[in-house]
Amino acid sequence: MKRQTVIIYSTPTPECYGNLKLFCDLKGLKYNTYSKVKLPFEFDGYLVHRVQFQSGSFEPQAGGQKN
Repeated sequence: MKRQTVIIYSTPTPECYGNLKLFCDLKGLKYNTYSKVKLPFEFDGYLVHRVQFQSGSFEPQAGGQKN
């Protein structure tokens, strides 16, 4: 299955997780509780977002330099 989204924990140094279950396991949260909460939600004073995972080749926007 191809990855479609990732979890971003918006701390001063943002953290990225492959899925919500991994985030909950590493932060000591109950996945069954947080899987029912609408994202984004706040944890420990910081926002937790689900964002689209972008992969593949990068095409610069107008004005960008091509190598």
